[in-house]
Amino acid sequence: MFEIILLIAATSGIVALARARGGKAWLWGTLTVVGYFLVPSLLLFLLWLLGPLRRASKRTLKFGSTFRL
Repeated sequence: MFEIILLIAATSGIVALARARGGKAWLWGTLTVVGYFLVPSLLLFLLWLLGPLRRASKRTLKFGSTFRL
């Protein structure tokens, strides 16, 4: 819940800054929220692609560990 409140506060701040500078507030607000969800997903995918999580997921299949991707 607290994380959602912080996301709303950050988005409001970015939108206010965009309005003050004459930018498109809806665009920057949308980019903020989409980036909030997209960046962690892309980082996890890149880590899996580059190796550490791929090896961990193979161990999960092999040994039945509690690590989930």
